Amino acid sequence: MVTLIIEAFFALVFVRALIAYAWRRDTLQRDLALVFFPMTVLLVLEIIRQVEGIPRLPTIPGLLGITLLLAQPCLTLRLVRAVRPVSRAVSWGAFAVFAVTTVPWYFLGTRQVPVVTLSTVIAFFIVQGWAATLLMAEARRRVGAPRARLTLAASATAVLGLCLLAAGAGPAFDRAENVIHLSSEVLALLSGVGYVVAFLPPRWLRQVWSGGTAYRVHRQMANAPISETPEQTWQRYARTVREASGASTVIVLLPGENGPVCVAISGDARPAEVVTTAQDLQEVLDLPQPVPAPTATGSPLLAYARQAGARVLTAVPLQLPSAEQGALVLLSRRRPLFVEDDARLLGELGAQAAIVAERGAAAAAIRAMNAQLENRVQERTAQLRVAQTALEDVNHQLEAQNAMLARSNEELQRFAYVASHDLQEPLRKIISFSGLLVERMPAGLDADTSMYVDRIVGAAARMKRLIEDLLMFSRAGGQVEMRPVDCESVLTAVLDSLAIAITESQATVTHDPLPIIQSNRASIERLLQNLIGNALKYRSDAPPRIHVGAERLDEGWRLTVTDNGIGLDMAYADRIFQVFQRLHPRGQYDGTGIGLAVCKRIVESVGGRIGVDSVLGAGSTFWCVLPAPPDEPSRKESDALGVHAG
Repeated sequence: MVTLIIEAFFALVFVRALIAYAWRRDTLQRDLALVFFPMTVLLVLEIIRQVEGIPRLPTIPGLLGITLLLAQPCLTLRLVRAVRPVSRAVSWGAFAVFAVTTVPWYFLGTRQVPVVTLSTVIAFFIVQGWAATLLMAEARRRVGAPRARLTLAASATAVLGLCLLAAGAGPAFDRAENVIHLSSEVLALLSGVGYVVAFLPPRWLRQVWSGGTAYRVHRQMANAPISETPEQTWQRYARTVREASGASTVIVLLPGENGPVCVAISGDARPAEVVTTAQDLQEVLDLPQPVPAPTATGSPLLAYARQAGARVLTAVPLQLPSAEQGALVLLSRRRPLFVEDDARLLGELGAQAAIVAERGAAAAAIRAMNAQLENRVQERTAQLRVAQTALEDVNHQLEAQNAMLARSNEELQRFAYVASHDLQEPLRKIISFSGLLVERMPAGLDADTSMYVDRIVGAAARMKRLIEDLLMFSRAGGQVEMRPVDCESVLTAVLDSLAIAITESQATVTHDPLPIIQSNRASIERLLQNLIGNALKYRSDAPPRIHVGAERLDEGWRLTVTDNGIGLDMAYADRIFQVFQRLHPRGQYDGTGIGLAVCKRIVESVGGRIGVDSVLGAGSTFWCVLPAPPDEPSRKESDALGVHAG
């Protein structure tokens, strides 16, 4: 029963190889089927013997079985010669050993002569061991699944030779014959299992073996430098696939505008440029792999393979990140054994090479853009240097003009002070002498003369006030020392100075809690006094109600002065902040038209803004935005701190 199981393993591999040969006409599968043909015949003969119930086979079937069994080492060596170089001397030597060990059995029949039997099994073991050695050497040249499967096949070949050696030497040792026989059966069973696993492995085991190849390719591609060009990346991929598969030449074809384009080739022979078409490549991919390279063919790709000295070609689809498909082509001078395991996997790993190639293309584009950007930066730098030189010239001119303007302003301020002083002296004399004239007239003045004198005095007083306002306007907005100013204390001082006017007009002045701002106290006091004074002056029939408010903005503090006075038309909102611009006749409201212009100069001198919101007949709100102290948080920062604290 054990013998049948062992021979069934060999027969299973034979049937599989025979079917593959019948389907693809692959000579390598034919040679493989011949290796396992003897054991298959022995299985059939053993089944016939047991069915017929005879103790041993007749002479002719027995000699046929012995002949086929002794021919297996030669058939194994024939298979090895198909996948790797084997010298003719070794092949002829193996055949000579087969002939020498087989002929005596035709004279002895089924009789067993110990010397002949021992010589036969030793010769069988030597040839079988040499074939196993050559297979193992070929396995060391491979990686991944081919290496593992060739190693198993070489081990099973060696174990089979050892099995026959043990079976033939058993009768020479009477006491240990049973142990040796049992050992030979175990060795035969191991050999059969090894052959089945090597030539008929399950899919999961092939995937495990191929994992080593995948890791090797992945590591090679992952170690590609970032500066590598796409051409160098594909060349690296082709070289790695050649090392992993053992092929003589590896070609990488990618889709192009006019058909497949060879982007990389790694191999010993490069007779000419690879030329193929999309249809030709697809036809080769659709063929059962591997494909023989005939001497005469209409396929440009197969013709190239023949020119390169290849006997077979293996083509698998090359998976790309895009929807397009390339091809990985492996050329071999000898028919590959087990290469189909890794070929398709290597084609699938082409997607990683494509990603690395795209990375290299992107890096090259970035380098080109960086070079272009650097050139632009150099050009712009040169332009900026020219512009900087021109700007420095303009700055020198502006500095000179500013210095001249500063001197002019100083002279203008001195002139304004002197002029105001010189103009006020005659005005004081006019007013004084007019009073003396009235006092010293013995009989008093008549009505006309009194009117003339009153007009002279009034005009002189207005002139005096105008000169004072002009002097104040010229001094407003000048360079002052900026420091924190408490608006609460400033408002208190302003209300004290306006106490009589507030009482006479029966006004009510309220205010919010006022902040500390970054400005000048005298300037802010003048600002609030002008705004509140205007609210008292331009009041309606109702008692004035004035409110001073404050609001924190991102840019600083917004101060407001709101009243219930006569208001104004917003069409004149900008005009009222200009010098000498009045909206009412002089006889109706007193003033020179300079107060709001002074307010504007004060606010703008500290980097602020001023404006008005008003409704004619319903009151006005004058507002100004003034800077906050540097160490005071803005409204956004205050809100953020409040949320965080909450």
